[in-house]
Amino acid sequence: MPCFHLSARQVLAGLACSSIGAAAIAQQPSVPGYRLVWTEEFSGSTVSPTRWNFENVAWPYNGEAQFYLPQNASASGGLLRIRAERQTFGGRQYTSARINTDNKFEQQFGRFEARMKVPAGRGYWPAFWLLPASGAWPPEIDVMEILGHQTSTVYMTQHFGPTSAPANNGGSFTGPDFAADFHDFAVEWSPSRIDWFVDGVLRFSTTTNVPQEPMYVVLNLAVGGFWPGYPDASTVFPQNMLVDWVRVYSRDEPLANPSFETLNASAPASWQLFGNAQSSTTGATTGTRSVRAFGVGGAGPHYSGAFQSLPASPGQVWRATANLRHLASDRLAGASFVDLKIEWYNRSNQLILANLVTALNPSSPTDTTVPAVVQATAPPNTASARIAIVYAQPGVGSGSVYVDDATFGYIFPAQTTVCVADVNNSGTLDIVDVFEFLNAWFSVAPIADFNRSGDITVQDIFDFLNTWFQGCP
Repeated sequence: MPCFHLSARQVLAGLACSSIGAAAIAQQPSVPGYRLVWTEEFSGSTVSPTRWNFENVAWPYNGEAQFYLPQNASASGGLLRIRAERQTFGGRQYTSARINTDNKFEQQFGRFEARMKVPAGRGYWPAFWLLPASGAWPPEIDVMEILGHQTSTVYMTQHFGPTSAPANNGGSFTGPDFAADFHDFAVEWSPSRIDWFVDGVLRFSTTTNVPQEPMYVVLNLAVGGFWPGYPDASTVFPQNMLVDWVRVYSRDEPLANPSFETLNASAPASWQLFGNAQSSTTGATTGTRSVRAFGVGGAGPHYSGAFQSLPASPGQVWRATANLRHLASDRLAGASFVDLKIEWYNRSNQLILANLVTALNPSSPTDTTVPAVVQATAPPNTASARIAIVYAQPGVGSGSVYVDDATFGYIFPAQTTVCVADVNNSGTLDIVDVFEFLNAWFSVAPIADFNRSGDITVQDIFDFLNTWFQGCP
């Protein structure tokens, strides 16, 4: 709770007459070993239709009794509200909402996490779960399911097997009343296991039947069904499932052997060589080794080089760099050139698209390091990204190129960068953000805990305004 009351005008007037202290700027959330790749903080006044799909359907499975309506999902005060009502619509007795990121965001493996508060009452069935981007079912990963008449127990489940005979495996954890306050629910999903966490504590794991395909996020509040039962006279309507945020992380996998020091024929150290490419003790910019790629006598076409792949997801912004050189004694000749490329592959390992820069050609300076860089955004259906250094000899010509000190990885995705002071998610900082934050602070909305201390105090105001005045990257 705020420790004392000020009006918005009083706060602004006071700040106009005093300097802002060096309060800590709120940082992006982090998880050791992972990088944040997608986040939804629900900081605007609406749920973004560019990031979420709103279902409009009488859900035909599980004996559910609600009709999902888009208008039952809303955002305010930094929260997603999925509202369930006792309302007749489309032949159903109740309405609620279900939203998902199908065809807008998907990822294979990583950490999926949400902070939520659930409603209490017989017949309520809130859930946070993952479904395959392929549209097939199963698999399914249920990060969290809670039954409205047992709000101290969270269920964690995976579904697998053929559609004609699906099976499931799961566990449960009984702890605090998850309807009384916000709690964090997460899965860490790797190729060999799934771990479920509640408030940061591991509560269930499995290493069998782990999904091996990209999945998207689903949030919904069902009403009724074979498992939770149906509302009765004690069930209070309307009620909300509240979501503070949803965050998705990818395992932070660095480029292996970036300076080619351990590269040799028997241990490529994640680099794959092709054509006339080999480890060399010439041309290194750091260390003692590089990769040499060279042409053939006579006419091409001929291609040589090295490549390495890393997991990637659509929308991520990736950057590749490398140092290259050719020597005056063996310079590129004819029409030969060297490209630095980022190639995008789908989950079937089919090439989707390539972005490149020509890094070296016969007119490039010799006996000196020539840096190259290419940056691009992963297209839809991306499952992996590949850095490739390609020596191309299209015709007559030859020469050698030496490559060293490659870097490759994704920078924080442009479309998911969160400017924490842009409260209304308008894309710009203006006075409206200040008033919206102060309104959230006075109403004790979770978004007002700007410094994530767990309590809403006047320090949150000063930290917010310090960030607002300094601007966002």
